Amino acid sequence: MRLLRPHRPYPENNDEGAPGNPAPPAYTPDTPATRADMRAYAASAHKADDCFERGFDALRHTGLDQRAIIIVSTDHGPPFPWAKCNLNDAGTGVMLMMRLPGVDRPMSTDALVTHLDIRPTLHEALGLPPENACEGKSLLPLIRGETAKLHGQVFAKLNFHVAYEPVRSVKTDQYRYTRRFDPEHPHPAVVNMDGSPSKQALLDAGLRDTALARETLHDLLLDPTGNRNLIDAPAQAAVVDELRSSLHRWMERTVDPLLCGPVSPPPGVTLSSPDA
Repeated sequence: MRLLRPHRPYPENNDEGAPGNPAPPAYTPDTPATRADMRAYAASAHKADDCFERGFDALRHTGLDQRAIIIVSTDHGPPFPWAKCNLNDAGTGVMLMMRLPGVDRPMSTDALVTHLDIRPTLHEALGLPPENACEGKSLLPLIRGETAKLHGQVFAKLNFHVAYEPVRSVKTDQYRYTRRFDPEHPHPAVVNMDGSPSKQALLDAGLRDTALARETLHDLLLDPTGNRNLIDAPAQAAVVDELRSSLHRWMERTVDPLLCGPVSPPPGVTLSSPDA
């Protein structure tokens, strides 16, 4: 089952049934327009919840609920500026819920996991042999409570959305190191941000002229919203060296085309300018 909600654009009457008057994310200015935008987003997510409930009811009605493998996830963070299409926690932190036959213990975890872990999880759950070429790991040891940690680092990459914006990132439990690979465009590719009242509020405040650092290091424990770039902090030099090297090794291991220069779009695809 594929849901478009809570994807933009939102219907004008999408605030029906929206809970309260939620404040926008911390990386978005708090104005009446952005609050209305957040309310529409919350209402759309609420309606998506209703769709899930109908799907689960159908499984129960047919008696398949005890045999079905249920995976609920999203492909990116919320459709707000500085979230979707950004390699930070707001952009890469997605929902992931799973229900597997025979696993009745409800649990949640803050362990680092990625979508690459889903396939190995299904292989183990179905009794299939593991795939050695897969970057991911089975989530079943986490689900069964056999371990509290699966990965020491997870990686993310961005090449295109509407425009070319090559970025790579590595995250640990405490830090995130991010590198931008297009020195010719040191400002945000605002065309890669979905049109919205929240985007317009930032554009009005001068978003296009915001300078972006080529490299960033954020302490996710002491600075969870990523306000302080520690890339040049002497006390973090060893962390920067370690994560910079780790990211490069990952790019080599995965044969990242960015190592050979700018990445060309797929055949037939036309990109907008990052300055559009």
